This record gives sequence, C-alpha cells and structure tokens, in this order.
Amino acid sequence: MTSPKWQEKYGDSPVYALNKYVQDKLVEMEFIDMADYVSDFNGNANFVLPFLVPGQEVPELETIYDEAQFKSLPYGIYSLSHRYCPDEPYMICGQISYTFYHDDMDVLIALAEYVTDLLCREDWSANDVNVHFRSDSDYAFEFKSVCVLTTAGPAPTEDEGGRNSFMIVVRYDATYEGKDRDYSVTLAPDTIYVNQGLR
Repeated sequence: MTSPKWQEKYGDSPVYALNKYVQDKLVEMEFIDMADYVSDFNGNANFVLPFLVPGQEVPELETIYDEAQFKSLPYGIYSLSHRYCPDEPYMICGQISYTFYHDDMDVLIALAEYVTDLLCREDWSANDVNVHFRSDSDYAFEFKSVCVLTTAGPAPTEDEGGRNSFMIVVRYDATYEGKDRDYSVTLAPDTIYVNQGLR
C-alpha cells in the first residue's frame, strides 16, 4: 500500500528532526541510555518508552514513568507552535517548548545547560543539526537558525511523581528541501576554465 500524497512533505516536521538531534546528543553525552527505556510493558517484549513525549500523550506516559523500573529515568515533554514570517514566507518558522523531568536536581541542571548550549548559537546550531543528519537520505530540511528564547527552572513538581522540572523554549527557522538530496559538488569541465583563462 502506497503512502498518501500528503505524507511525503507534510508527514514530517523540523520538530521531529530537532527532537531526534537532542535525544541523540543526550545519548552521546551519556545523560541517557536508551537501553534503559526498553521494557516488556503489557507483554510487548520490545516496548520502547519514548524519551521525548508530545504534550497530548502526557497522562498515559507518566503512568508508565511512575513505575519502579522507570522512576529514576529522565524524560521530556514537548509542545510546539508555528510562527508566521511575512518577510520570508518560504521559511518554516516555529517554537518548541521542552520541559525536562528528573528526580536528581544536579543531573537535571547539567542536562538543561547542555541542551541550552547545544541550541543557543543560531546559525551555528542550525549547521550542527544539518551536519548531524547529512548522511540520512530521509532528512528533508535545512535549518537556517536555531536559538534558545528563554529557560525556566529548576523547579519541583507536584504531579510528576515528585520530580524536578526545567523548561527550555527553542525557536527555529528552516526550509523544506526534499529527501534524497545530493551534497556532492560537481565542477565544470576543465575546458570551461581554460576558455575563460582561469587555467
């Protein structure tokens, strides 16, 4: 069965790319180990508990994160909003609000500072994201700018099992470039340079 037409372009989002980038980097820095998020929940031997959870799924996932096996694991909740860019209507502009939770305040602060450093450098952070996905033929976006607008925390919570929280709001500007891009550089034949007196 073929996918519907809308899924080619609109079934993906820069948000998913940023989420994966953040998660990959947290694994790389050993803040999280995704092997710890695998369980036999509900008889599913390979159930993988997501590290980043969309806001609408919070009640269901928090029930699982409150179980003894996952109680000490950090996790994040994200929500998003789009921004209209009248001067650059071809851009995909938006904001992601990340709220990270952990029962260890020191680890939470370090994690939040790392994510902030990772995403606060505008065009440099955008380039880091693009390079991270360069070998992924399904990566369809080109980030132009990624920055941190504000942070808040750490703060104790009442409803998340006594964990502490830290919020980071990230702004991004990106363009949709399509999948299976070729990043190789093709130089013109030598004869063109010779005819122009360049060689």
